[in-house]
Amino acid sequence: MICVRLVPGEADWDVRCYHESFIPLFFRRVALRREGLSPEGAEARLNAEIKQAKLVVPARPTAGYRILGPAAAYDTKTGAATTQMMFWQSIHMPFRTATEIGLPNESELSEARQATMPFVMASGTWWSHVMIMHEAPGRDSKP
Repeated sequence: MICVRLVPGEADWDVRCYHESFIPLFFRRVALRREGLSPEGAEARLNAEIKQAKLVVPARPTAGYRILGPAAAYDTKTGAATTQMMFWQSIHMPFRTATEIGLPNESELSEARQATMPFVMASGTWWSHVMIMHEAPGRDSKP
């Protein structure tokens, strides 16, 4: 696993961890967005680069983890977080659909329901993944 902290602002905390085989895709996605491409434009470019074999999509599922929230909600020395921090896990299964995986697609569930059960995001794309959201930990608890 390789973990990266994206720094949209000093007041923000956005750490993501992915299997090393998935990192080139993730970094390319970030780079395209930083170049000013819209989300749709970045995805179109990524898809083209994947089809041209400039980027390799892992053949097997890979795990991902993310912590997101205000920097003040996470103590880097103790690992303690407040309820302002969000945590989730993902299992990336490129090009698999929600039907193939056997879980609901994100569009089939309300946000409240998504917080209670796994679901598939980006069904059928290179970014297809099972999303597992976690309740925010209690004040000063460890994630």
